[in-house]
Amino acid sequence: MNDTNVRFDMFTLIKARRLLIAVDDNEHSRRAIRFVGELLGGVPGFSAHICHIAVLLEDDAFVSEEESREWAKFLIGEKQKMLQGYRNMLAEAGFADDALSTSVVMSKQSAITESIIREQLNSGACIIVVGRRGISKKEEFILGSTTNNLIHKCKNCAVWVVE
Repeated sequence: MNDTNVRFDMFTLIKARRLLIAVDDNEHSRRAIRFVGELLGGVPGFSAHICHIAVLLEDDAFVSEEESREWAKFLIGEKQKMLQGYRNMLAEAGFADDALSTSVVMSKQSAITESIIREQLNSGACIIVVGRRGISKKEEFILGSTTNNLIHKCKNCAVWVVE
């Protein structure tokens, strides 16, 4: 893809005024949702896609394929309830109901950053919003940092890290 196409795609994304908010069930994600609601709630033309990346367990964690499917079904149901709560927060802040969408994406632990970037591309978002988890430098070295990886790997979109 040449520079002209990249520029066109970037401007197309910016004109869409769509955000991808990657969330978990924690206070950091709630702060990110509140931040977006306070900043953009009621501002015409903005929309938000709220996404949770559910980490798949290893195949050997289950006795059978049926047990694995049941676990995934349960997990998706629980995460959809969480996403509905976040969606309600943004609606209360002034986002139109038709400007909000949600998804639960199943992913391997090592592919969380790539899954978020793929969702950003699929949703047409020009901004990715994440809450800062607040891990220590030692923990970040051992565990890695999804936020840090997003900042370094994202192309043609902004990343907002909410403290």
